[in-house]
Amino acid sequence: MADLAAFVLRVSALLKPGGYFVFTYEPELPSSRWQSKTAPHIGTWGREAVFRRTPQEVEGFLAEAGLVVCEDVEFKAYLGLRHHLVVARAAERRTQ
Repeated sequence: MADLAAFVLRVSALLKPGGYFVFTYEPELPSSRWQSKTAPHIGTWGREAVFRRTPQEVEGFLAEAGLVVCEDVEFKAYLGLRHHLVVARAAERRTQ
């Protein structure tokens, strides 16, 4: 996702109050040969662009969109690459 911030804002606008946004992503790991910002996407042999973000960047995009992280679990996926499973929740709207 090239413009993750815009995508998260759009998702947030579509969620009902209290609704959940659940997704996975491959984080940027500067110390990793295979998951640095400029490393090619292994699954496509480098033919497709990959847009890795740090967990702090992702959390910032969610917060800017009014979403609260309920859970962020790191796990190993294909080829041993680290990924994150994130559950974020839209704020409840207050009634006046």
